[in-house]
Amino acid sequence: MNHVNPIKQRSKYSNTCRVLTIIFFVLHCVMFIFLFHQQYYHGTNGFMSDMLMHIEFFKTGKNLYSLTYVCLGLLNMLPNPGDCIAVYQTALLLLGVFATKKLLQFLMPHKDKWIVWVYAWMCNMFFKIIIPLIPFVGTFRYEVILNFNVYHNPTYIAMKPFAILSVYYFLTFIKTYHTKRISVKQWLIFTGLMLLTTAFKPNFIVGFSLAVLCVLIIDFFRHKGKNILNYIIVGTAVLPSIGLTLFQQSKVFDNSSHLRIGFMTALNAMNQYSLITIFLSMVFPLAILAYCFRDVVKDKFYAFGVLQMVTNLAITFFVYEDGWRLNHGNFLWSSYFAVGIFCAVSMYKHNKLVEQNNKGAVIITSAILGAHVMGWLNYVFDLLNGGRPF
Repeated sequence: MNHVNPIKQRSKYSNTCRVLTIIFFVLHCVMFIFLFHQQYYHGTNGFMSDMLMHIEFFKTGKNLYSLTYVCLGLLNMLPNPGDCIAVYQTALLLLGVFATKKLLQFLMPHKDKWIVWVYAWMCNMFFKIIIPLIPFVGTFRYEVILNFNVYHNPTYIAMKPFAILSVYYFLTFIKTYHTKRISVKQWLIFTGLMLLTTAFKPNFIVGFSLAVLCVLIIDFFRHKGKNILNYIIVGTAVLPSIGLTLFQQSKVFDNSSHLRIGFMTALNAMNQYSLITIFLSMVFPLAILAYCFRDVVKDKFYAFGVLQMVTNLAITFFVYEDGWRLNHGNFLWSSYFAVGIFCAVSMYKHNKLVEQNNKGAVIITSAILGAHVMGWLNYVFDLLNGGRPF
């Protein structure tokens, strides 16, 4: 009987994943430098984006509540500004992949790094499953509801990598903060990442801070109040970002628009089939949840990913803006990001299913993940041909 050498098999997988990583890197560079270049020069003729509007904000000095506007405005003053901005935004997308890889490597410390890279690419090639053959399911007015990857909004593109790193740092804290002291350096890095995230886009911190608060309270009682100072230190790290968010909101809102509470008001204004679309946006992580439901209690890393998704969905469902901003869906952005973290922790649990040799679960969830990636490919190729992002 022929036996496969496990070391050689791991090496084969590693080499394959290394090649895939290089291919994905090159394709992302080519595709998105082209896309962002087109958005700059042809943004009013098919390649829809908020980029030119954000540059205009910088020129006029109005609504300068996002660091993105400053970055784009300064790049716009350079020679060949369209090329500079295209490279800048593509670099941010790639930084998001790197941040996802760092998060997943923390969750899977013994996994080969090139396999983890492929997991990270899959997270960043994650899109709502598109089912065009079923009436009232395949056609939506707003295609990108709860999508981790958004290519028409520079503020989200800039926010995403730093938000992922904020989650990564928080997970490193909750692994040991009941026994190990948190240093000033760690606090400054964590606080700085959240501030930078909020400076680019203010939607992230509200749902994240609520999820963090829930985890702190649960862990405090679970560990009987030991090392209470660490809990206070982590909790205070979110306060500067909350303050910045309140300042940004004061610059955004006027008498023409207000925050309101109402169940699915904004979602229904944007999409007639919003609940179906939300489900199709997270079929893979929900399938993983069905197989790993008990781990929500046992695994605090997985639990945080689920908790952040629930927290942000609650904000998306119940909080909205009235007036002319009603159908802008500005309280969807936090759920866009949360579904990506939900996907990332689900990748981590998918790996657990592989290690447990649960072949049926691996085949089903892998097929669903493939459907998500195919949806991403369909969406990106449409964008590259001048299709509407929504």
